[in-house]
Amino acid sequence: MEGWGTYAPITVRFDRGPGVSAPTAAIDLNEIHLRMEADGWDPSNDSVYLVNLTTGVPVLLDVGSGNYPLTVISNTEYYPNDPRINEQNLVFETANEAVGACADGVYRPQCDTDFDGVLDRPDTLGPAKQYDGVDNLMTWYERQTDTLVLQPILPMQEKTSTPSSSPTGSPAPMDKPVRSPFPDINHPAQTASVARLQGILGDPTLTSYYGDIAGTGFAHVAFAWTFTTEPVQEDLLLLRDGLYGQGPSRASRPTSPRRRSRRSPRWARRCRRRTSRRAGRARPRAPRWRRRPTSCTGPTRRPTSARSSSTSSRSIPRSSPRSRTASTPTSTTSSSAPTTRRT
Repeated sequence: MEGWGTYAPITVRFDRGPGVSAPTAAIDLNEIHLRMEADGWDPSNDSVYLVNLTTGVPVLLDVGSGNYPLTVISNTEYYPNDPRINEQNLVFETANEAVGACADGVYRPQCDTDFDGVLDRPDTLGPAKQYDGVDNLMTWYERQTDTLVLQPILPMQEKTSTPSSSPTGSPAPMDKPVRSPFPDINHPAQTASVARLQGILGDPTLTSYYGDIAGTGFAHVAFAWTFTTEPVQEDLLLLRDGLYGQGPSRASRPTSPRRRSRRSPRWARRCRRRTSRRAGRARPRAPRWRRRPTSCTGPTRRPTSARSSSTSSRSIPRSSPRSRTASTPTSTTSSSAPTTRRT
């Protein structure tokens, strides 16, 4: 894998702080929903940024805006023993197993209706407007693993380093901000690449993108990391350049002059004709005087003279057509001489 998908979601998992237990999430979901969903795509007050290091412009992210609906059209087209046949999606949990005898949050086998070994809780936020599990479904957060899922609205630029950062304003429960799992705000191996993000956030002219943290650098950043997107159009462009004789995929052209087509020698053509006659194809038979006592062992091997050394075999003298004509008996010609009629 050469890089991250240009349209792939970005996931961040959080750990609950001390004194925070299920079903409370590790971060303040209401605050993130308020900042990143119903604000008319205004990135100046977002809690999480996905920045293009080449252009310095943040990537628009979907956090519950409905750009990626997960509602199934028909929930009866799956296997007959589906324990979640009444649910409306296949990705997030919408059933609450912490009810009745398991309302205390302690796992009991009789409460596990889907047999996954976990006491499931619905990935919903607040009451539903009309359909529970559909209108209030959180497609951007999973409660079981406390994972934030960020989906780009538009594909990211290929072969580009893109950092993701979480400002210190991203709240956690009990009024505690999000903190980095490392001593610094980034992994030590990504210090050089994250430094480019500091220059972008330190530009005070980018207030329309980053709001009040523009011009402050890393003063309001809690955690940051970088990744590089994969090449998408590079293969097709290289193939196109190769067809036009450019780039590393260009076709090699011959430098030697054009080779002339060599015709097979006469003895090879004669052997092929003889082989064709043996295969059943009709060929005109040569005159007797042109036949040679030769043998061809293959279509590309030169024939050799095959004279019989036995005394019982008949040797046919080889002579030219001219000599054969000279030795013709004269009786054949004298029979055609005119006769004199006697009167």
